Amino acid sequence: MLDAWIFDLDDTLYPERDYVLGGFRAVAAWAERRTGLSQAVVRAQLQTLFDAGFRRDAFQWWLSEQGLTEALLPEMVEVYREHAPQIAFYPDSEAALERLKNGHRLGLLTEGRRTAQEAKIRSLGLERWMEAVVVLGEEDRAEWKPCRKAFDRILARLGVGGERAAYVGDNPCKDFRGAREAGMRAVRIRREGGLHAEEEPAAAQDAPDCEILNLAEIPGLFR
Repeated sequence: MLDAWIFDLDDTLYPERDYVLGGFRAVAAWAERRTGLSQAVVRAQLQTLFDAGFRRDAFQWWLSEQGLTEALLPEMVEVYREHAPQIAFYPDSEAALERLKNGHRLGLLTEGRRTAQEAKIRSLGLERWMEAVVVLGEEDRAEWKPCRKAFDRILARLGVGGERAAYVGDNPCKDFRGAREAGMRAVRIRREGGLHAEEEPAAAQDAPDCEILNLAEIPGLFR
């Protein structure tokens, strides 16, 4: 039996798409005030771009399609980054955390813009379950996953050796290599509709030890 379970955040405990669409709603409201365009139309246009695969450059493409100056881009990005997230757990997340908390130490390891990730954590109330939370912000980019240092940091916070811990994430590009290098078990949860659900590991080192579809499967792993 393991002593600790450590979780990724986005598309592991809640649907990241919900956060993105919430950001688009905020940007659409800003666009209506700033440019006079209908926020309903702007929201639909941004979602169409996102669904077509435009992720980091969706705002640039939208500005170009509307014939608007790219000088508006910093304002759009700021509105998106600072919006108050309206997100909720996947149906299986809260029950799994509640069950695992009895007998295990729980931790959260995530990265990105610090204010945005911390806002998501507050919105979900994750402090209720997590003994240790590590948010790697822009200033920590050198240690972002898949770097092993990120995993060593959360293990140190929990006071648990890697061989007694598992990491649960969704992204084969970054979630499993560092965890395995730190001696942890690596579990992939493949969420339907997740942003990385269709991606596969680029190399054997990036592969998880096992894959699940629901967090309710966790208690039966690694016995």
